[in-house]
Amino acid sequence: MKFVLVLHAHMPYVRAHGAWPFGEETLYEVMAETYLPLAQALDRLWADGVPAPLTIGLTPILVEQLADADVQQGFARYAEDRRERARSDLERYRGGELEASAAFQLRFWEGTLAAFEELGRDLPGAFRRAQARGQIELVTSSATHGYSPLLGYPEALAAQVRTGVHTSRRHFRVEPLGYWLPEMAYRPAGLWTPPVPGPPAGMRPGVDEFLMDAGLRYAFTDAALVEGGEPAG
Repeated sequence: MKFVLVLHAHMPYVRAHGAWPFGEETLYEVMAETYLPLAQALDRLWADGVPAPLTIGLTPILVEQLADADVQQGFARYAEDRRERARSDLERYRGGELEASAAFQLRFWEGTLAAFEELGRDLPGAFRRAQARGQIELVTSSATHGYSPLLGYPEALAAQVRTGVHTSRRHFRVEPLGYWLPEMAYRPAGLWTPPVPGPPAGMRPGVDEFLMDAGLRYAFTDAALVEGGEPAG
């Protein structure tokens, strides 16, 4: 049995949705605490000659935000603000119990800003380079993270898949072979009755048919859907 380590990254579209409490800051937080450290770790492993084969799924809606100049500028401002807050806290708590915590935060945000600028503010580019050197494999997903089983029109599902493939190809300059099914949700081909008025009832192709039509070779889904289901044919 082979083990495959797959990391899946997705964020809803928050660009220009305000900063707090549920706007762009949610993206900035995960950039600082997950995506940027991951890119740095890949660079360190490569420099040390340590093989670390990973499969990483970056959803198109996330990649487009990471590549957006306004998001990049907003993240830089966010990190600068956090750095200055940490510097202020260090002076405020010097000699007290929280001094070490403030010092840690200051080092973290100084390092985050330096690493972000070193990458040219281009996180998608960092992952593209890691894939180009054979360190990781990047897989794509639906354009807007649409829930495949409930997309009532074949054209809608086809557009989700093909736009996802196109977005990954444009940013990473290779044809994606793998696909992360949003919420790991799959539907087989079969007769379908829509739960709400609008989409027509009738036979629908399975999600896998749309993936194959787009040139994809494999996908990730929930094991329970495979192990606990009954053959449709």
